[in-house]
Amino acid sequence: MTADWRQFPTRTLRAGSSLHRIHRADRAADHYDTTDRHRFGAPPGHQRYGVCYLAPEPIAAYIEVFGRIGTLGTAEIDSRRISEATGARDLRLADLSHRSVLGRFGVTAAHSTGTDYTPSQQLSGRLHDAGHDGIVYRVRHDPQMQLEAVAVFARQPSPLNWHDPQPIPNSLVRQGQRFGIRVLPTLTLE
Repeated sequence: MTADWRQFPTRTLRAGSSLHRIHRADRAADHYDTTDRHRFGAPPGHQRYGVCYLAPEPIAAYIEVFGRIGTLGTAEIDSRRISEATGARDLRLADLSHRSVLGRFGVTAAHSTGTDYTPSQQLSGRLHDAGHDGIVYRVRHDPQMQLEAVAVFARQPSPLNWHDPQPIPNSLVRQGQRFGIRVLPTLTLE
């Protein structure tokens, strides 16, 4: 029996709902990556499509970017910005945390957390082709697996409205300390 990927469980991100993205200050926030280097990029051999990675909460975006580093310098924080995007319309997101996806579609937590991106990219291709606007999944670097992130597929017209980038606030850096992410003064040698 072949799965009907259009029937994959979804969550709706309502128009006007906020998502957050941390990105390099010298790059635009609305970057839709078209490579297969990231978790939900188009799989090799598939027609290319763009994916933009965001999170409903700023701390989830922070953890996704800095969680693998652990200790970083203030220069790394200063070289980044946090941007807010709001849904330009209701977005239909495939929900990888819905329990029924195991038996109905063979989806496990490894699609959100595994280090081999091949199964995640194959899943992404199926969900993209089935017309989903993106994927909601658990943040790999959150040990409690409570934080979520969103991979939004590029569509025309753009599914997101972007707001001006802001420096990463100290309050977010302090929240990151709960996860053991330390920010130390950057030393410059003269």
